[in-house]
This record gives sequence, structure tokens and C-alpha cells, in this order.
Amino acid sequence: MALPKLAVIGLGWASRELHLPALARTRAFEVAATADPAPGLRADFTGYREMLEQVPCDAVLIASPPAQHREAAVAALRAGRHVMIEKPLAAAADDARAILDAARAAGRVCAVGFNLRCHADFARLRAHIAAGALGRIRSIHATWTTNNGYSARDWLGRRATGGGALLDLGSHLLDLWRFLLDAEPEEVNAESQSQMLDDESARLEARFPGGVHCVATLSLIAGDRFDVEVTGEGSKLRVRPYGRNFKASYDEQWRRFAHAIRHGGAPAATAEDGLASLTAILTAARDLPTAAVAPAPEARFPLSVIATTTRGYPALRTTVARLRAQTAAREIELVLVGPSEESLAAPPEETTAFAAVQRIGVGPVRSIAHGNAAGVRRARGRVVALAEDHCFPEPEWAAALIRAHEEPWAAVGPVVRNANPGSLVSWADFLIGYGPWMEPSPAHSPSFLPGHNSSYKRDLLLALGGRLEAMLESETVLHFDWSSRGMPLRIEPAARVAHVNYSLWSSWLPVQFLWGRLFAGMRAAAWPRRRRLFYAAASPLIPAVRFWRAVRAFLKPGRSRFLLLRTAPVLALGLTLDGIGQFVGYLFGPGRSMETLARFEFNRIEHVRAEDRALWDTPAHTTGPGSTTVNVEP
Repeated sequence: MALPKLAVIGLGWASRELHLPALARTRAFEVAATADPAPGLRADFTGYREMLEQVPCDAVLIASPPAQHREAAVAALRAGRHVMIEKPLAAAADDARAILDAARAAGRVCAVGFNLRCHADFARLRAHIAAGALGRIRSIHATWTTNNGYSARDWLGRRATGGGALLDLGSHLLDLWRFLLDAEPEEVNAESQSQMLDDESARLEARFPGGVHCVATLSLIAGDRFDVEVTGEGSKLRVRPYGRNFKASYDEQWRRFAHAIRHGGAPAATAEDGLASLTAILTAARDLPTAAVAPAPEARFPLSVIATTTRGYPALRTTVARLRAQTAAREIELVLVGPSEESLAAPPEETTAFAAVQRIGVGPVRSIAHGNAAGVRRARGRVVALAEDHCFPEPEWAAALIRAHEEPWAAVGPVVRNANPGSLVSWADFLIGYGPWMEPSPAHSPSFLPGHNSSYKRDLLLALGGRLEAMLESETVLHFDWSSRGMPLRIEPAARVAHVNYSLWSSWLPVQFLWGRLFAGMRAAAWPRRRRLFYAAASPLIPAVRFWRAVRAFLKPGRSRFLLLRTAPVLALGLTLDGIGQFVGYLFGPGRSMETLARFEFNRIEHVRAEDRALWDTPAHTTGPGSTTVNVEP
């Protein structure tokens, strides 16, 4: 018998990590086509309506953001397709009712992705409860926390688009309670905290017939934990859902959906179940505050360049001089961030070349991400570029970025050269930090860009909301996230910068460990424990892999193989320390690595050899590259 054909709308995380692998394991359906507007995800169609018109299929998986479920589900149902919809059913109760009405009118199966109903442990627990094996049930307590809030998925941070812990996790648990007790709640209440995200942490309570009290502690920013404990008059039973049975629950969900289509009957969870869970939670959350969102200023300039310092303007003077020498200086809004506006005061002749200047005082600057996030929120450029006190752009840099961002790139990075190439430590530091983008380099679309020195479409960063600072702590993680979702990145050869690298052993060695720990801790923030352990176990391989990448970079035309041979021992040492840092980060998180790194990342002049400090000699009072120089102590 031929397999029923399935079309997929939305190739985000849930499709890629959960549903498509389950479909491959079970062969419950043949995937006939996919649709997603993100070009990097390489879907068969960018628009689902075109797919529904052109591709014969029996059913559709809708795994787009919840606020988009209604339109896609109604279109699929009216086209005569059965649908499986990721939870929550929608982001608004009216949208959920419209989906249910469309399913009834079409006479098609409409399932909701409450996979916990298909978890073998919960199926056994439901049977025990029904048989009275635990006695009269008194309570169900659940704890479900993740770090998914640190994902760059913008919809996940807003209740209005279906995000937050109450809808993302709580909708699952409220449905699970209904399933286990085979009853409807008499009362549902919720409370939440909303700092970075809407409902980033929450408490969900429900009272069921017979006095059963159900409580869930939920969080999207508190690590990886999931357990459910049922207490009866006779005994207790605890389920830890993660593991093999959790993955298998998606397999069973698809089998039951296919059975409902072929033979009639209901899937594991129906649209009615999705509506019941959604309306109860939205009602309970109705008066809960959401995370404050500062209104974005009007975009008035082509480019805002953000430069952050822990001290004051003198530490940024050399970078500002290089920005003043840009051919597109009159299109730049300069945004200086530091401890106070007074500390950022500059001689007027050093800033008049720019279209505008903002000075933002934030008190003690905790990290580069702290300052840069403050600058992004105040920037008035359509594009924002991040600058450092030790990275000096060449005169065409700004113009090249502005031109590149006329295309749909989410972020554009520069080609980088080593500004202080006189020591092996500097070369090793440069290769570890910027080797993939070293000059010469053609235009290409990598999966990540130079951290702290790339440019972004401002509105994409602002869409991160309260997560902006966390995501800027390790930009590589943000780049990986965007790349995986099909948001294109670009290296622009015409945008060139000279980066000053550590050249003192005493600074360089601890930094390698700290960067490794920060990267791994941020990258694995939303991972389940098993995956973190796997990567920690594999971390001894990281130095070898990255060393080989550096070797390949030097085998390209225009690069010195002799320099690689001389640098190799120092490079191997630095990568080993980075690997150790990643091992610690995968196991224990980033710790205080970000705060410690701030002491090294700012004021780079303190972490280079004496002969390298001449790089901070500053062109005096010019608006172009043909200037005299004076020695200015930052």
C-alpha cells in the first residue's frame, strides 16, 4: 500500500529536530514537498499556497510560528488536506476556533502536536490512575525548564505570537493533566516573570474535579529539567520524560495521525484539545504583564557604528579617527557607549565629520555585549555595525557595508588582516579568532561572521527584544542560529579592517580558555543534557578540527605556508586551551567568563607588546586619510 503523502509548512527547529526525523523513522508518510520563506533552508517552495496548489498530498504538517497557524491551517483544510499542527494550536483563541471550524467544515482530521499523550510512561501512568493503583489522586507536580529562551527565534519571546513559557511549555502540561485525569479543569491560574521575554518563567496551577491540585514550574531560561510527580493517597509515581521514550512519542504521534486518516477515529490530540489548552492558559495569563519593549527610534541614517568602552572617549579616539576617514563618513551615525555621557565627550573637530553623534552612558560597562546592546537600542541607522577600540576599518569599509546591506543579508562581515603581525602569539590569536575571514578572501556566505566587528540590519537585532544582550555575548551562536533558519550572512571583501591581536602571553593564554567556555556555554544553553554531555565528551577533538581548518586557510593562494609552520606550536597550544574551555562550558555553562573577558577585550593596548602600541597613534583632527599623526595615550 502506498504511503500517504505529506507536505510540510515551516522548516524551523521543530520540523528539523523532531518531526522530520520521526517521519523518517516511522515511514508513516512520504514527505512530498516543503515550504518555508527562508532561502537558506532550501525548501521546495517559499510560499505554502503555491505548494498546496501544485503538490498532490493527503496531509500537511504546520510547524510555522503559532501566530501563522490559522492562515496556513485554514488554507490546507479548505484544500481538502488533513493537518497536524504544532502546539500551541494558535497564538489567539479566535484563531484556534477558526481552525476548528474549518476542520469541521472540511471533514478532515486536525491533530495538535501534544506528543506527551503518546509517551509510553505517561500512557502507563494514565492507566494506573484509571485503575486506582495510586489511590485517590491528590496532586500532580511538574517542573519543566529549558534554555530555549536564549534562542534567536523572535516569536518565542512574545506571548502575542505564541511564545513564553506558559504557551510553549504550559500548553503541553495542561493538556497532559487533562489526559492523565481524563477530566477538564475547574479553575486555571498563572503567574509569571517577564524581564527578557514574556513569561520567561512561570507557575501554572489548575484545580480538577475531586480536589486534584496540579502545579507546574516553568522556565525558558533556567537550564534543562523535566519531571512529573503524581501523588495519590496510596503512593507516588514520578516520570522523567526525557530520553528514548520522549523521541519515540513523536513516532507514535505520527503513527496515530496516519491511522486516523486511513481508518477513521481520532488522532492522539485533536483541535478541540488544542483549543481547550490554549483558551485556559490565555485566560489565566490575561492580566499578567509582558516584558517591557522600548520603542525603536526612527531609522534616519544608512549606518550606525557602535563603539563601546569601559573608560571614556580617549580609549576610542583611534577607532573614531579611522571612522572619520571613511569615504561615507557623512552617512554614519556614530554611537559611543561608556560609563557616562560626560566620559564620552570629544573635541568637536573629531566628530563633525559624521551625520550625527550619540553618547550613551550606561554606568559600569559589564561587557562588550552590555554596551553594544544599549547602542543598538538607541541607534537610528537602518544598519548597525559594531566597532572596537582595537579594530581599525579602512576608508571604504562603511560604504561597502551600506552597499552590501541593500541585498537581503541579515548580517555582513568584513575581511580581516592582522594589524600587529610581529609576533607568533599575535598570529596564533589572529588565526583562532579571525582565520576564516583573513585577507585575501572572496565574497561568500559562511555560517558565522567575525564577532564584535560585523554589521546587522538593525530591526533583526531589535526583534530579539530582551535577549539582545545575551545573544551579543557570543555572536557566533547568533550567527549559527540565523544560518540554521535560512537567514543569509555575507563576507564582503570591500569592507576591510585591521584587527590588533593579543601579543602578550600573560593575556592570550587565559583568553583562549575563557572564549572557549563562553562559546560552548552559550551555544549549548538550549540543548538537552544528553547533547551537552556528547559535545563535552567530543571536545578533545575540537583542537584538532580547528587546527586543520587553520591549515586549510593557509593553503589558499596569497598566504604564507612558512608562517604557518612557525606559528603551528603556539596555535596548537591556544586551541587546546580553547578546547578545555569548551569542555567546561558544555558541562557547566559559561559561568562568569563573559565578565572576566571584559577585562581583556577592552583597552587592548594594555595586552600587547610595547612595539605594538604605536598602532594607537591617532590621525589628528582630519576628515580624510591623508593626515598627520600625533601620539595620543588612550
